[in-house]
Amino acid sequence: MSRVHRNREQGAAPIASGWLEKLVEACLDARVMVLFILILSTGLGMLCFSYLHIDAVPDVSNVQVTVTANARGLAPREVEQYVTYPIELALQSLPKLKQLRSISKFSLCQVTAVFDDSADIYWARQQVTEKLKTALEQMPPAADIKIALGPIATGLGEIYQFQITGKGYSLMQLRDILDWQVIPALKTVAGVDEIQSMGGEAKEYQVRLDPERLNGYHIGVSSVMNALAANNANSGGGYLIENDDQTLIRGEGMLRDVEDR
Repeated sequence: MSRVHRNREQGAAPIASGWLEKLVEACLDARVMVLFILILSTGLGMLCFSYLHIDAVPDVSNVQVTVTANARGLAPREVEQYVTYPIELALQSLPKLKQLRSISKFSLCQVTAVFDDSADIYWARQQVTEKLKTALEQMPPAADIKIALGPIATGLGEIYQFQITGKGYSLMQLRDILDWQVIPALKTVAGVDEIQSMGGEAKEYQVRLDPERLNGYHIGVSSVMNALAANNANSGGGYLIENDDQTLIRGEGMLRDVEDR
């Protein structure tokens, strides 16, 4: 006795033939085609999975451009009035701009422009760079203000720290190796946004002044600084031609070691 007859005897309604039953019957009738589609789908899925980029901590931050301004000697209120406000006023008319936020500290301010997710980061940086020229015109010309864009990185970006050690090398020598050999090589690696060097002893030449002797000669500290800046440079003087020989004329005044005075 079939199930349908048994259900009828029990007074239940017969099972209706729906689209799912038809689909199962079609798959059973075309077993070879179903197996072929299954194998093909599995192969395509494994191929796509091999090209899928999986990140344990994905960068979900928005498109943002950071502007950092260094205004030496200005108090936080002056930085806000003379530096931060002109930058914010110039960036307010940017297209696809969603938000502006800023922070003003002693001699430093940081303005962050947040753009729509559809904006390209390089396009956004170009727009900010063009508007910063307008902001510089609104700032005091006498103030020593330096403006720069932050790197193309966010707080969720990967940070890698390393150190350079070497037996027989001083801290100054290791710092020179880091600044002039390691960092230039790392900047050529794809995906590296910024490299900052810390620690060690940076090479520098110091001029120690005697205030009493300067006072005796009636010379101010600013005069010494201007003299050092004017004499620490190389200059070209053209060239001389004698017969078929060409002689270049140069004035070398760049300080190279302690003996250069």
